[in-house]
Amino acid sequence: STLVIADTSSTPILADGQLAGGKEEVTVTQRNAAGGQLVEAGHDGYLRRFGLMVMRRLYLSGDGSELVGEDAIGPGPSGRLWQRRRDQPFAVRFHLGVGVSATPTADGMGALLKTPGGRIWAFKAQFDEPGGQMAIEPSLWVDSAGTVQRTLQLVCEGRTRGLAATLGWSLKRAK
Repeated sequence: STLVIADTSSTPILADGQLAGGKEEVTVTQRNAAGGQLVEAGHDGYLRRFGLMVMRRLYLSGDGSELVGEDAIGPGPSGRLWQRRRDQPFAVRFHLGVGVSATPTADGMGALLKTPGGRIWAFKAQFDEPGGQMAIEPSLWVDSAGTVQRTLQLVCEGRTRGLAATLGWSLKRAK
């Protein structure tokens, strides 16, 4: 899963499939926190085009039953903002494994996920601004042999306000 701004990759892909420049600065930190693991990562892959930086925080509980995330967009250093600064649409996509079914919750901001083995997980999204929405859409899975299989994805879409936005989300194993 990743955050995409204005349906644009943070790292351009060349015609031959190679990755072009895009990110100049990538940060990653990891530490133990409250009985689990916390990872914080960010990049400047949208700085040149949109004047925006991206940060992701992930907390995984010690028993693996809960993953809590936050995707944040914010303005880059003031001296490097692109001239055409304006609020942008963004999407965070969570591609589901083959055979995982998804049923939306009543409020439309989450989904119950059922694995092929019958385990149930609950996904929940929370936007910092009104107007954000979550949808279940078709996706594709390409395995290591190159076989393409149909699957689903959870898509959380919103818009930056004042060149910033935050999407909080969680994935919890049902009891």
